[in-house]
Amino acid sequence: MYVSQLLSEYIKTKKINIKKCAEYFQIDRSTFYKIIRGERKIPNRDFIQQISQYLYLTNDEKKELLNAYEIDRIGEFRYYCRQHVSSFLKEATLLDNRSFTTPDTLDSILKTGHYTNKYDVEHLLYELSLLECKEKDPHIRILGQPTHALYLLRIVSSHIPITHIFCLNNTNELTKDNQFYNLSVLTNIMPLIFNNDHYSPYYYYNEINAINNHLCFFPNMILTTRYLLIYTADHSSGILYEKGETYDAYEILFNQYLKETKCLITNKDEKSDVIEDFNCILYAPPIGAVYQEDDPFPIFLEENVFVESFKTHSIYLKQFVKRNKDHLSGLYTLQGLRHFVDTGYTIDFPQPFYQPLTINDRIKILRRLKNFINTYSINLVDVPEYDNMSFSVIVMNINTLYFQIVSASGTIKTIQLHEASLVMAFNDYYQYILEERLLSKEDAFKIIDSYITQLEMLKE
Repeated sequence: MYVSQLLSEYIKTKKINIKKCAEYFQIDRSTFYKIIRGERKIPNRDFIQQISQYLYLTNDEKKELLNAYEIDRIGEFRYYCRQHVSSFLKEATLLDNRSFTTPDTLDSILKTGHYTNKYDVEHLLYELSLLECKEKDPHIRILGQPTHALYLLRIVSSHIPITHIFCLNNTNELTKDNQFYNLSVLTNIMPLIFNNDHYSPYYYYNEINAINNHLCFFPNMILTTRYLLIYTADHSSGILYEKGETYDAYEILFNQYLKETKCLITNKDEKSDVIEDFNCILYAPPIGAVYQEDDPFPIFLEENVFVESFKTHSIYLKQFVKRNKDHLSGLYTLQGLRHFVDTGYTIDFPQPFYQPLTINDRIKILRRLKNFINTYSINLVDVPEYDNMSFSVIVMNINTLYFQIVSASGTIKTIQLHEASLVMAFNDYYQYILEERLLSKEDAFKIIDSYITQLEMLKE
């Protein structure tokens, strides 16, 4: 047991008398010995808090002991999955979504042959992407594990199709840095999901360690209209071919792999209307759901296609919640609510398209939010690490995961994902937040009332 090993180490280094320690906690000495030897479980988290004080542990030591307790309680894989999901929700969409233009001076012919360093291989990926933008019917096909280098492909126009095949892990093993491999894959393809409306990722299962240790010199390939690049997993070496016999052979291989895969994500304009159990995490209150039918849009918005898509989505969100109120549970973050109160911005509309909500409108939304929380299975949770949560809405059930995002092309997208291990990880994280970070309705109402009071004072 991690916590017993750590506790034993602290007791030894701090030269604690075990007999006196056991007497202090009113525990039989033999029982206490069993705890620090890992033969008996630590009773609860309160015990960790109390013994941390007794041992005069630093904040870092106390945190390490609490983490070890959680690992023993729920298991190493589950613990690190929760940590990884939390990081993903904060960081996955904090991307550079700038648009790029293709240089007019780009050479139309690339030098074929062997490239022997990482810089040249990754620059070649960049050049292949730019060249494909100039083709009449462009299409980029990739076979290889997603890495940070895929970020280079963000320069590709959002209208160019990209078909990507990769492997997901079929075991519950963590990576060397205690990451959930399949979630790392999702993180690495996020730049393409955000920047390309026609990115299609496909996956198959295998043991990822077997894939990484496979004795294949060039396990990755990228096919464009006129070129084939095969390259090593670490991008340190690659061979570029023009279209010909080798190109044709790899194209056949790619198509054979594609037949054996499943699509990881699909883009949906709307969430499912099927009545089933849904859970959701919302950063801040959406106007479309909280406002009443007669005034869902209290702010002036300049009419254009982008804004209209947000209006339509907000109206749909309200209707969806109303239809499925008996099958829907959701969590608003306290941090998102605070952000809304301070700034006047909510999640339905992108900030560049409107002025912050007035103080009166903020007060109106807060008052209606209390009724919304009271009517539906919606709760307030305190998640300090979500000061700048990237995703505004995440919806999930036992089979499906949805992300609401704004793509680089300026459209609202609902990404739908069915892969079992990822859906399970996010549902488990939801339950963790519900169990550990939930505020009572009484406390939630007190917080909302305090925000209303603060805003009322600003009016004076």
